[in-house]
Amino acid sequence: QYLGWTKWWPVSTNWILLPPPSFAVYIISINFFGYFLTAILANNLSERIRRINQMLQNKNVQYSYLWTLNRRIVNDIPSGVVTSTKDGELLSVNPAAKNLLSLPELAELQYRLDDVFPDYLVQSILRLATQEEMLRREIQYQIDNQDDTKWLMIEVITLEAKSRDPARLMLIMKDITDQKKFEEIKRKAQRWSTVAEVSAGMAHEIRNPLASISGSIEVLRDQMELT
Repeated sequence: QYLGWTKWWPVSTNWILLPPPSFAVYIISINFFGYFLTAILANNLSERIRRINQMLQNKNVQYSYLWTLNRRIVNDIPSGVVTSTKDGELLSVNPAAKNLLSLPELAELQYRLDDVFPDYLVQSILRLATQEEMLRREIQYQIDNQDDTKWLMIEVITLEAKSRDPARLMLIMKDITDQKKFEEIKRKAQRWSTVAEVSAGMAHEIRNPLASISGSIEVLRDQMELT
């Protein structure tokens, strides 16, 4: 309009009040600078969003890998692992724990601690869950089956309370039946060793007088004639 390049425009622009040229240049410069700055900021923001999306994708891949690895480790270790709430509701039971406790292949959420352990043991375990600090205790538990007796070493670990995680207790179980049998055999061997030592001492104490009596009889037999 200032340079007269709008003569081809079908509508007359003579009635439009234009600002002074210097002010028009100022407005154009400000708008141009604003558009350019907006483009730079938008490009920067877009690049940051792209990087954040890439980081989130990497984190999701790492989380998925760690979750799979954690599940494999928990499911494959020979020790039984059980997690529960502070009220005794079971949250997870790995296959080794199901085997040690002879649980059927059902959802672990159908069980509670008092369905698996006797009341006195459950009360002792839940009492630890009421403690504020993290604790670690070991309990030996005997399972009497019809065919055999099984001994379990139960390590009770109290977990830190978190708003999103209801797990408050972790039980790590290990079968120590063979260890108990070995200890029993060792105790019996020690008892038999003690009996053998006492028997050897008694034999020694009896042998000495018998040797004296035998010697005296030999002397008497040589010196006396039997009638």
